[in-house]
Amino acid sequence: MCDVNNLSSTVPTKFVDELPEPYRDVFSSRFQSFNKIQSTLIDLIIETDKSLVICSPTASGKTVLLELAIVSELIRLESLNPSRPQYDQLHALYLAPLKAIVEEKCQEWQQRFAKFGLKCFAMTGDTEIENYQKYLNEQHEQVNILLATPEKFDSVIRTHSESRSLLRLLDLIMIDEIHMLADRNRGDFLEATITRLKFLRDNSNNIINVLNESEGNQFKQKSRLRFIAISATAPNVEDLSVWLDPRNSLGIRVPPDWRPVKLKKLVIGIEPTGVAQTSDYRFDIQISYKLESLIREHSESKPTLVFCSTRRSAEFTAKILATSQSTYFESHQQHVQLFMELSRINQNANDIDAMYKIEFESFKNTDLKATLASGVAFYHSGMDPSDRRLLEHLFSLSVIPVLVSTSSLAMGVNLPAHLVVIKNTVQYEAGSQTEYELSHILQMIGRAGRPQFDTNATAIIVTKKEKKEKYETLLDEEKEIESNLFRSLIEQLMIEIVLKTVSNINLAIDWIYSTFLFIRIVQNPEYYHSSIAKGDYDGAGPIILEWCRQQMKRLQIIGLISIKGDFIGPTQLARIATRYSISIATLEHLIEWTSTSYSLEQLLEQMCCCTELSQDIILRTTDKRFLNELNKKIRFKYSDRFRTGSMKTNCLAQAAFESLTVEQCLFDDLQRIIRSGQRVSKCFMEIFVYFFRQKPKIKTEQQPPWLHLQTSIAAARLLQAFWTRMWYDSPYVSKQLPKIGHAFSSLLVENGFTSFARLLESNPRQIEFHLKRKPPFGSILIEEIKNLPKYQLILKKQSDCSLKFSSVIEDHVKLKIQIEFKCWIQRQSLSISNIVKPDKHHFHLIIGCEDCDQILTINRLNDQSLIQCNYAQSIILLMTDFDDDTDSLVNESVEFMDQKKQKNLSNKTEAKTKKKNESKQKNKDKENQPEINRNSRIWPAKFIKFTNQVQEESKDFSESNIIVHCSLRTTLSHTFIAYIVSENFAGLDVEAKLSIRNPFQQMNLLQEFNLLDSFDDDEYDQILAQYNNDEKQKHDESLSTLESIDIADIQSTSLNEISELSNSSKKPSALPFSDFKIDDKIQQKITDDNNDDDDESLMYSVFTDFRKRIRSNSEKELKKFVQSYLPGTETTTMTPSTSTKTTTSIHNNNIENQSIINETKVAKIFPFKRKICLNNPFDNNRAWTSMSKLGRFNFKDNNDVDGNKKVSKYFLATTNSNRYRILLHKFIRLHQ
Repeated sequence: MCDVNNLSSTVPTKFVDELPEPYRDVFSSRFQSFNKIQSTLIDLIIETDKSLVICSPTASGKTVLLELAIVSELIRLESLNPSRPQYDQLHALYLAPLKAIVEEKCQEWQQRFAKFGLKCFAMTGDTEIENYQKYLNEQHEQVNILLATPEKFDSVIRTHSESRSLLRLLDLIMIDEIHMLADRNRGDFLEATITRLKFLRDNSNNIINVLNESEGNQFKQKSRLRFIAISATAPNVEDLSVWLDPRNSLGIRVPPDWRPVKLKKLVIGIEPTGVAQTSDYRFDIQISYKLESLIREHSESKPTLVFCSTRRSAEFTAKILATSQSTYFESHQQHVQLFMELSRINQNANDIDAMYKIEFESFKNTDLKATLASGVAFYHSGMDPSDRRLLEHLFSLSVIPVLVSTSSLAMGVNLPAHLVVIKNTVQYEAGSQTEYELSHILQMIGRAGRPQFDTNATAIIVTKKEKKEKYETLLDEEKEIESNLFRSLIEQLMIEIVLKTVSNINLAIDWIYSTFLFIRIVQNPEYYHSSIAKGDYDGAGPIILEWCRQQMKRLQIIGLISIKGDFIGPTQLARIATRYSISIATLEHLIEWTSTSYSLEQLLEQMCCCTELSQDIILRTTDKRFLNELNKKIRFKYSDRFRTGSMKTNCLAQAAFESLTVEQCLFDDLQRIIRSGQRVSKCFMEIFVYFFRQKPKIKTEQQPPWLHLQTSIAAARLLQAFWTRMWYDSPYVSKQLPKIGHAFSSLLVENGFTSFARLLESNPRQIEFHLKRKPPFGSILIEEIKNLPKYQLILKKQSDCSLKFSSVIEDHVKLKIQIEFKCWIQRQSLSISNIVKPDKHHFHLIIGCEDCDQILTINRLNDQSLIQCNYAQSIILLMTDFDDDTDSLVNESVEFMDQKKQKNLSNKTEAKTKKKNESKQKNKDKENQPEINRNSRIWPAKFIKFTNQVQEESKDFSESNIIVHCSLRTTLSHTFIAYIVSENFAGLDVEAKLSIRNPFQQMNLLQEFNLLDSFDDDEYDQILAQYNNDEKQKHDESLSTLESIDIADIQSTSLNEISELSNSSKKPSALPFSDFKIDDKIQQKITDDNNDDDDESLMYSVFTDFRKRIRSNSEKELKKFVQSYLPGTETTTMTPSTSTKTTTSIHNNNIENQSIINETKVAKIFPFKRKICLNNPFDNNRAWTSMSKLGRFNFKDNNDVDGNKKVSKYFLATTNSNRYRILLHKFIRLHQ
């Protein structure tokens, strides 16, 4: 470490004119001479190429030191070619922790170095790599100074291999606020990014190798890459300099008394009184009333900056200060100057710098207007950006006497003041109260002092009296910077393996040697709980080796790396996680989700619990009012109060998907949620596709070797929602069209234009009328819609299947059915659209079986590939002779009866208490982790083994695009469904369905009802042949007993008889129909309120499936069955995803199809007709109406007793299983 006093002992003040002529303009517009610190270090920066770490007090001109480093590089380039200096060969990188600092420096340096032709580009969370590439194309020149936040630059290195070539060109890396290494949440990103930069340039440039080198060898291997790092709170500069460049670096500490503006520090202790003793919140209120006297005593009528911990505290404090009887303006002239400046801005906003070019009509915050009248303003990130920028401008002109700000902006914006007051030393993080870090306090008090106006300044810390001595001691102490890389070191090693900078254990150890973590572990092993002896670099080697081997083994177990001998390579999972900057903890969650069946609601709730989305989202008290209002309008509502950051994340994400207006105070959080959601959802979808293609081995014999269709559809739709900011069925799809914003889209929705199809059908003049626009606006809009891709899907059953398997498989196959799938784009959509480019618009094509919840294929394609060649796939359905697992079904039945017994408590008061407690526990569990309904079905082990064998043999069919799907003998039907879900454009999705029913189940019923004579000879032979192949098929009881049932016998039986039987541990035999009661109240509810004129017969499949499905695991599955098995046929149907959910009815099918004719013959079971039922049969309001529809009865009115008897008989006859009767009994009790 260098003592700056030794450097400055003989160095006089340096003047700007002493610089070479071309470089004076960089500084001359601001000052003519350098201050003491700058004069001391200028020669070291310009005349040497040493890497420097400089710890200097705030407001000491550290930014000028970075500019001198840039000038040093320009002078070096000039020396290489004095006649024609090639300044464009400069390659520099600037890293700063906050977006505001990066954007501010980018604008300043672009102006100051413009004469040298240097190009600056800012890369933050709001910037994509595409923006950078677009900038390069437009400028036709390279970027000379790249300014970025560590997280963004790290993401660019991970995801774009071409960016790594830029790293090898870098000559200068400038790091602002390097003390951010100690930040618990972000320090590891900064350290990993810098270590990665070092290692890519020179993987031997670490402390261990340097200590083992000879002096001559050090000079030869010296790296040209130069680091300049600055901070106000990093006392251990020697450790930092050794880390950055162990061969050629220097750490410099500037003493506090060198500060250009002398700083007076005061700690004022206040004794809490009254209610202020009960909480820090009330103590914070007490302090608010004491601030006025402190400000008037110490401000000297100069600008004052008050730091508060929360937005609410900032606004409250400003309002309290504004209630003073006298204003805070130094004079009437200062008051007039404020309003004159506002008037000037209103008249001509162009007079302000480029960053403030906004039409400032007035402040949008009404409370701010009121406090400004007294000379007080509040400032926080929840305010409108125009209000914030205007306040920054006015405060920099010293026309606002008092500015009350949140402490989080202490580093973000340069707002120096004569007096700084830290109001209370407690802050709120993640819902808990913590004391400020010393580095944070030093950053806040460092804002005191304006070098161009002040010679002295004051900083006051207001805290509890009991803490006064503690903070007085802290201000005189210096806390060394520690590393936080240990929190994510294993993830960083995985990234290095993906980037191929680490390919064996030795390189992994060298990478760890190159980290600041290793330096600090050796220097302060006790802090890291390490057994390494302090200062013993050589003795640390074996310990690091053993630790590194353990971490590599863990990565291998997770499936992120593969180890072959000495070579370590990444897996595809590691590449995916690295590309999207996903932590290993989140990656493990995503992998787990692929093996679970999730609805859209459940998947969204799970995703919002990921640290990537909710880590930085704080649930503030002031947010809850706005969140409660949004909760009333979103799709998946919360029934409980908002208590966690993940609940806030979920609500805000849905608000964006619903195109709701979000308050400005929540806007920044929403932006972070959407950006993170895009990364996580895209990562999850890639993992899904990867797992399907790899088909990983199953872990247990009870786990099916496939992925869940429901989860894949939810994942694809969630990915689309995050990228388009709207649901897949949103009516606001027009918002994606050119010149249609939220306002125009809302007008279109109000007038019924809720889909692209509806817009195409309309007259252009009608659109123009509603939007109040002139022609040809409507015509251009419709033309844009015509250019959007229009997908066509078809699923069609083939007459025969010639595919042959081995004899082992064929012995268990009773029937093979082949289905052909085709997908193409309509020819009229081939013209190039300004919105959707065929080569850049990607979508997911998903085909699966809805009944089995199984994915058959999933692919990510783009429009260009579909235009060049239509997509085709063959699906082979194998109906096997395997039955479901009876033993597991019996166990489930016993569990169901036990649950039923517990639920039917005799004491109603006790039952209500239990229900209330269960509700509380459910809400409590939901706070930590969403409650998920997992697929609990147990698949027979023999069937899973058979499926694996089929998959092995079907690998030979991959070239012919064949998918094989296996079915249990007891499976009633298969609904094959194909989806196209766009990644980044809503309103284009389409789907197609095809239902295939099990012919063996159909054969028995046809015999029961004596309906075989309804078919011709060929049809009869085919059905009979299929029937004979199924030797294990059992006949159900005939429904001929329907006519002999007396409704009076049914009504005479009490419901309690069913309850007693269900509670019995003995398995009962089939119950007689008379054991069930249909009371008068239920009979009154049976009515048909559907007034549609079209009258069609109930499809036979609904009746058959409802009667045969006796192995349902729960009431929920029964509901799902009735919802899913609405009338459908074995023909192609395509349903575009619009804002209205529809179900295909019979009249949409081809009546000439022979299968429809056969179904019509089978409809002789009942001579009655009924309306097409598109409603949920278990909907609370229409339950009994829907039940009557399932029974295919039309009633004239509620008193149609004969019809009621038929419904009762029908449902009793179709539930002649004890398990189903219990479920039906439970359902009736639910709706009474």
